[in-house]
Amino acid sequence: MFRYTPPYGIYPGGAKFGDVPGGNYAEFDAGGFLTFHGAARVYIDFNFDVAQLRSGASAPDLIQFGSTGIDISGFDGNATLEQVDFGLELQHSWAEGTVIQPHVHWYPSTADAGNVIWYLEYSFTNPTDAVAGASSLTINTGAIAAGGVAWSNHFTNFPTISLPALLIGTQAHFKFYRNPTGSDTYPADAAVATIGLHVILNTLGSRGISTK
Repeated sequence: MFRYTPPYGIYPGGAKFGDVPGGNYAEFDAGGFLTFHGAARVYIDFNFDVAQLRSGASAPDLIQFGSTGIDISGFDGNATLEQVDFGLELQHSWAEGTVIQPHVHWYPSTADAGNVIWYLEYSFTNPTDAVAGASSLTINTGAIAAGGVAWSNHFTNFPTISLPALLIGTQAHFKFYRNPTGSDTYPADAAVATIGLHVILNTLGSRGISTK
């Protein structure tokens, strides 16, 4: 069997593939566990159908998606703050400590002009933290022009969320909302398909149930 000499290819106890001197490579350790290093990491999405998320009296109404018979969540454009809540666990494949970028897929329901601002309140609770010590922060997308075309598809990113001290198993809690006042000037429903999170992976899972 042909063998490369270190730092490339097969070495005692495992194998590395890619730009090893540059720090961008995949590594199989002696037990066969695969880890991505440097730029070899990959992204996945956590996506949530907003029509399935509800939040009491302030939840968005269900409106018809264009001329279809399908319902979609419409966030009010007339001074009513409407919101949904959701949560997830940071999965075992997540690269611990890396940033997360929330994003939203949405549509203006009319051809009116104006801007929409989306807000996301969030709280992360590490597996080793007490829930009572959890706090929340809020980020927003800034003013996004509706564009003047009804049911045009908009993909809007939030700022990234830095999570330097968190581990797999962290519980993440979110409140997503639109507050159509001030710089949010689009007068009609802004319809939301999904709210999602771009996350970075560096393994296919974890070695242990609660540890990477």
